[in-house]
Amino acid sequence: NTMGAFLAKDSGKYIEKFRKISSGKKLSFNWAAFFFSPYWFFYRKQWRPGVIFLTVQLCLNIIMTPAATEFLSFYEHLATLDAASLTEAAMAELVTQMNTLMEPMAIFFAIMVAVKVIAGFIANPLYRRYTVKELKKVAAEPNRNQKLTRILKFGGISPLMPLAAYFAEQML
Repeated sequence: NTMGAFLAKDSGKYIEKFRKISSGKKLSFNWAAFFFSPYWFFYRKQWRPGVIFLTVQLCLNIIMTPAATEFLSFYEHLATLDAASLTEAAMAELVTQMNTLMEPMAIFFAIMVAVKVIAGFIANPLYRRYTVKELKKVAAEPNRNQKLTRILKFGGISPLMPLAAYFAEQML
């Protein structure tokens, strides 16, 4: 089975998911892509969606860094306070500050979860489309060695690419 060879790891699971998608069951959720996007896309050699989700993640992190820094500084400040010595007005002011600082963090969290949900829902259909496209290219190869080379190059998994993407992200 060429598709099984192309998919390699967990091929049976993905072939079944692809069958369901092909038969009209459009909704398919990939928990690995949800929890590990963008890295799951790199693991499955889908560079374009991996780069897109990594870029979105990086942009959100850059946008949220000042708010997160302020949020953490506030909580460090809270840890140094003697709550017993605070007046009711001072306590109310701290609660107001905390609520003000939590709002952008809650929005950021909601956006990150939404991005992960999107990744979970589009992962299997994208992977199916990628697989079908690459298998057509495999079929067009003139000899068995070239077919095998293409399957090995574009199919299967890449355990190192998610790590490379993670370390690249950490360096930015």
